[in-house]
Amino acid sequence: MLRLALTAKWISGLLLSLLLASAFAFLGQWQLGRAVGSETKKVTSSDFVLLTSVAKPNQPFAFAEVSESANKKVTLHRVRAEINLYDAKPFIIADRIQLDGRVGFWLVQPAHVKLTDGALAQVFVARGWAKDLATAKKAAAQLPVLGFTDWFGNFVGRYQPGESPLRTNTDGTFASLSPAQLINLVPDSKPESLPSYGGFFVVDEADGSGDAQLGLETITMGVPDLGNPINWLSAFYAVEWTVFAGFAVFMWWRLLADAFVLTISGNETERQR
Repeated sequence: MLRLALTAKWISGLLLSLLLASAFAFLGQWQLGRAVGSETKKVTSSDFVLLTSVAKPNQPFAFAEVSESANKKVTLHRVRAEINLYDAKPFIIADRIQLDGRVGFWLVQPAHVKLTDGALAQVFVARGWAKDLATAKKAAAQLPVLGFTDWFGNFVGRYQPGESPLRTNTDGTFASLSPAQLINLVPDSKPESLPSYGGFFVVDEADGSGDAQLGLETITMGVPDLGNPINWLSAFYAVEWTVFAGFAVFMWWRLLADAFVLTISGNETERQR
């Protein structure tokens, strides 16, 4: 069989089958790349948008933080707002995870945000991240002393939906950031006095907020899940092309085996004659 395989006819057939197998393997690799990457979109940050233009107080949360344009560019929208922080003790939210995996605490402060008509609305602002409860409590004790009562600053960050209210932890921290829960705990604040945002504002840029001197780090957040990154149809095609690649070589071997059997049979017939 080896002698037959080394003839010019079968060597040419082998080269042809290997060429076909390589083409099928290339198509399989291409489909595999589409299967694991076609739905994975790179998210880029756009210029900020005004909070007052994308969300309204006393309205359900409807802000599309991530959107896709006609040219398939996926954009993360950061927001800007003129914010006046209350001169009041902030809230400490537990179990807040940074992008690098560290677990710590957020300091959240009630605030006023200036609307387009000059009126005010209430919003909760996540000011920064603390690595441990001691750092968070120290910063919380210092914040009211800084006194931003009449000061409006330009804050840039992320606008997130409010979380479900949970029972307060035994150490005085909160297990979730629920504006509906916290608004009733703000001193001298009546929920009906001003409209309030159902979401909360996470600061990643601030103008003169003084957070660095408090030992707080900038809050780092990921982006919403953009869906299943696996295209199962492309994955099926990748497997199919791989099978075709193997079948091309198998067919050459099967034809060679059949030819070898016919050759032996022919030789036996000749000897019998």
